[in-house]
Amino acid sequence: LKPEAAFDFLHALHEAFYALGRDITRIDELASIAREQGVTKADFMAHFGSSAMRDATEADFASARALGVDAFPAVVLQQGEQHSLLTLGYQPFNRLQPQIRRWLEAG
Repeated sequence: LKPEAAFDFLHALHEAFYALGRDITRIDELASIAREQGVTKADFMAHFGSSAMRDATEADFASARALGVDAFPAVVLQQGEQHSLLTLGYQPFNRLQPQIRRWLEAG
C-alpha cells in the first residue's frame, strides 16, 4: 500500500513486538501499526483480507521453507536472485556482521 514505508513498517512491527509487547498476530494491532505509517485502517483491512494478499503471504512462507527457514527470527541475505540463509534464531549483530561482510565480498 505504501512501498516507500515498507522498512519503517517492519521496524515498527519489531518494536511493537519486542520492545512494547504488543500482539502483532492480531489484525487490529497490525492495522494500528499500519495507521502509524500513514495507511488508513480501511485500506489496510481491505487489502489484508484479500485473496491476492493471502496468496502473496503463502508464497513468501513457501519461499522461506524452501530456504530452510523453520525458526524465528531468521536472517536471509539476498543479492539479485541469490539467497543465503545466514542464521536461525537470535544472534547479536556483532556476530552477524563479519558473516555479512564475507558474503557481500564473495558476491
